[in-house]
Amino acid sequence: MEGKNLEAEKNTADNFKSILPKDKLSGQDIKNFTKSLFKINDNNFEKQFIPSTNGNWTGEPGNSKWIPDPNYVPQNTQTNPEQKTIKEIFQPYGIDGITFKNFEPDFTPIAKESFKIKNFSEKRNKNFKQGDLQLAIKMGVSPEEAKAYRKEHRLTYHERSDMKTLDLVPIDAHGAIPHKGGIAKCKELIEKKGNES
Repeated sequence: MEGKNLEAEKNTADNFKSILPKDKLSGQDIKNFTKSLFKINDNNFEKQFIPSTNGNWTGEPGNSKWIPDPNYVPQNTQTNPEQKTIKEIFQPYGIDGITFKNFEPDFTPIAKESFKIKNFSEKRNKNFKQGDLQLAIKMGVSPEEAKAYRKEHRLTYHERSDMKTLDLVPIDAHGAIPHKGGIAKCKELIEKKGNES
């Protein structure tokens, strides 16, 4: 009896192996296949990176004003360590929401400064370094002092999708709005270029 069970298990294992591809797949083949499983319409892809819960759009999602629920508490503890409500976050800036155009938030109404940078990178720290240099020039201080000022005043850079512009904005308001910006756009372009070669 036991011999028959072992033989059945062996046959099952052999049959399992037979479903594997005869030719080995390269890492790139596997990557391309996996990407094809998750390929979706570009509009849907963009919409994944805009707010959809805990608030309402005044018009077309991604091309109108997003007004978050004033009682909602954004859960990102890095940008909202005090666990403030949206109302508490937005009140000092005199806003109740953020307008989006082409699925990108417009933070200029609350931006302290906006800077153009020359060498936009997919690496955030490189963009921030350029922003801090511009801020330092504007303030008449060293880049290190500008960075310290930015951190002390809880400011961050919103990297726009034009991959040229940085908006210096309050970190709590920036973190309260789901979005994708210049870094995501830059990574998409790098990936697209890599797939074409």
